[in-house]
Parts: sequence; C-alpha cells; structure tokens
Amino acid sequence: MKKNIIICGKGKIIIDTLKICKEILKNHNIIYCYIEEEQKKINCVKFANSLGFICHKLENFHKLFELCVLYKPQYILSIQFSMIFKSDLIKIFDKKIINLHHGNLPLFRGVGPITQAILSGSKKFGVTLHFIDSQIDCGRIILQKTFNIFGKTNEQIYDDCIKNDLLIIHKLLKKINKNTKLKSKTQDDSKASYFSKNKLNYQDPIIDFDNSSNQILLFCLAYFFPSQNLFPILVFKNKRFLVKKIPHIGDRTNNNNFGIVLEGDFISVSSRDRWIIFEKNMLTEL
Repeated sequence: MKKNIIICGKGKIIIDTLKICKEILKNHNIIYCYIEEEQKKINCVKFANSLGFICHKLENFHKLFELCVLYKPQYILSIQFSMIFKSDLIKIFDKKIINLHHGNLPLFRGVGPITQAILSGSKKFGVTLHFIDSQIDCGRIILQKTFNIFGKTNEQIYDDCIKNDLLIIHKLLKKINKNTKLKSKTQDDSKASYFSKNKLNYQDPIIDFDNSSNQILLFCLAYFFPSQNLFPILVFKNKRFLVKKIPHIGDRTNNNNFGIVLEGDFISVSSRDRWIIFEKNMLTEL
C-alpha cells in the first residue's frame, strides 16, 4: 500500500519539488495543499494536477488539520509555506513535519533571514531542512547546506538558496523513498540568533549616512531585490530616488560630517568615514 506525503507551499521551489517527487517517490501518493491567494504569480495547482497529484485548497488551519488526519501522511513538507503549524498538529505528527528554512540554523531564525544575514555582515549563509516543533525554527536539523554570500545582493543570495534548496530536498526525498530513518541533530541554542519583522523595513528602506561606509554598503545589498521592485532609497534635495545599482565606496572623508552631497558625473554622499558614490543614471526619482 502506498504511503502518503503532504506538501504545502508556493512558488517555483514547489514546482521543482513536485518534479522531484514525481521522479523519486514512485511508491507514494503526493497530496499538494495550497493557499489560493499564493497561486497568483505561479500556478502550482495546475502543475500538480498535470502530474496527477491530489490537490486541496486550504481555507484555514482547521482544513489542514482535517487533511492530515484523513491522509495520515508519512511526512508533511512545508516549503515556503506561510501558514503556522499549531501545537495540536505538531503533537500528533511529532518528527513528521519538515520545514525548509532559508538560513543556516541555529543562526538567522525568524523573519527575513537573508536580509538579516547581510545586515549583520555574515559571510556565510545556508538552507536547512528541520523538523517543526513548538518553537519557531528550533526543531532538530535533518539536512543543511552552507555557502558564501560575501558581497552579494539579497536577490543573488535568494537565487543561491533556491539552487541549494533543490540539493537538500533531493537528498531528503531519496531517504524517504528508501524508507530510511531520518537522522537529525539538536540545534545549539548558544549559537542561535533570532530576528523579528520589526527590525526590517521593506516599505521604506532609506539609506542612513550616519553610519560607516561598510554598514551603508551592507544596507544597500540587503534591500536590493530588483525582481520584487525592492531598492534602497537615497534622499537628497528633498527628493527620493530608487538606487538601481549598488554604490561603491570612495576615498576617506576629511572630517566626520555625514550627509554632505557632491554632484558631478556621480552623486557622492559622505558617510562617517568614506564617500559613497552613486551612478546618476542608475537613480530613479520617486
């Protein structure tokens, strides 16, 4: 008798995950659960149907709970899934609910891990598959892949995450197909970092020049995601400009005055230690 796997989530990573499921999990039934509003950009339901998978729309958590009780899945995979798993479901399916997290746990738990990693100056990042428990991003680690992010933008790191997501998802599904017991390890809480959304500002990421040049460069990298129309904002002469190319760091300033603007072929703004240089033709007025 075939075992059941429930997959929840959205986006291109779900499309790729479903492809891998079709390739590897020949002896499993795949049940794809989705939130309708999250299907607008990429229609994962249509793709899942084309592969012959069962699909269910989730109006709320209660519907997900009912489906899990109905199908009694071997595992539940959460792949970029926005719904929170509640304690009653976690208790019933202990060590059966697996989440994909962008971040090399126990570092960068919580919201906006890529942004937080860049802002903190981290040179390494990663993707993690872990069991879900009652605390956010604290469950035992099953698989993890780390990689270098030095000097990269948010979007570049996100693209690297997607590539590495597929590597660890592929490994996970091969283990599941072989009915191999999933080994896991406890996270080292002494190394943990957690971030909440109130530390982020995706709506109005204005560059603050009362910082070092390195901090400003990291800020620009953290809020640079062109495909989502996210850019750092430069304010001068009472005007606001989207910065559509990462600035570069220039010479040292002569004093500690920040926010001085020099206009020429480029726009140069003084930070606490060096000039930050912006290309004029890569600034778009709001």
